[in-house]
Amino acid sequence: MADADADGLLEMDTFDPSKFSTLSIDIEEETGIAVVQLDRPEQNNAVDDRMHSELCALFQVAERDEQVTALVLTGAGRVFSVGGDSSPDRPYVTHTGLSPIEEARLIIDGVIDLHVPFICAVNGHAIGLGATIASLADVSFAVPGARFGDPHVLAGLPAGNGSALIWPLLVGVNKAKQLLMTGEIMTSESAVSLGLLSEVVTEGEALDAALELARVLVALPPQAVQGTKATIHLILRAAADLLMEFSLNAEQAAMDHPDFREALAAIHRSTD
Repeated sequence: MADADADGLLEMDTFDPSKFSTLSIDIEEETGIAVVQLDRPEQNNAVDDRMHSELCALFQVAERDEQVTALVLTGAGRVFSVGGDSSPDRPYVTHTGLSPIEEARLIIDGVIDLHVPFICAVNGHAIGLGATIASLADVSFAVPGARFGDPHVLAGLPAGNGSALIWPLLVGVNKAKQLLMTGEIMTSESAVSLGLLSEVVTEGEALDAALELARVLVALPPQAVQGTKATIHLILRAAADLLMEFSLNAEQAAMDHPDFREALAAIHRSTD
């Protein structure tokens, strides 16, 4: 289901932070670096319908906003994101006028097509979509001991929202199948050793490390940095065009299966 884009989330050519309620956005005046926080700390930055729509808009606006020279993404509180919000009262209604599948595709396409550097500061656990976005970033710094993985299969769902796109390119086809077909949750250290994340830094310093690198990158000739990124991302674009429609449709179809409904019920029972 979808509501009309009443807030104009997808119509912005420049960032209007007032239009975002689940993301906090600050653009450094001197450097043009956009620092964005996933801002539902009481829910461990779980991606509800509103945040999903705002993430959909985030990368589109960052691509169009000429003042933005780099994008840094982190989480408010002690968690990056635990992935999709599985609350029993979640209505699954978007706020952009697009369907949930269209939004999911636009999030991944937005990351792939973003021409400026995109760096994640993984300040805590990164699960599901959180792990996918962190792996798709150009560079991701993580704190020690953070839990990292994509457990879609444990909820009765194919890993359809991007991990099946990027993880085989980072770790190899068979290792990606092992991780995604079992829903394995690993530590940030293991994720770095496999190449799913870039570097583990001292606790509390992920955002500082991300900002330091962002400032280095925006000080370099932009045509060189962005041209290099665009060339490499031709690989991701080809892979996304090959499999994202299939994977998202498979995930959507699985949401109508009894296994998914039972998995959600089990999650709710365990949190009661």
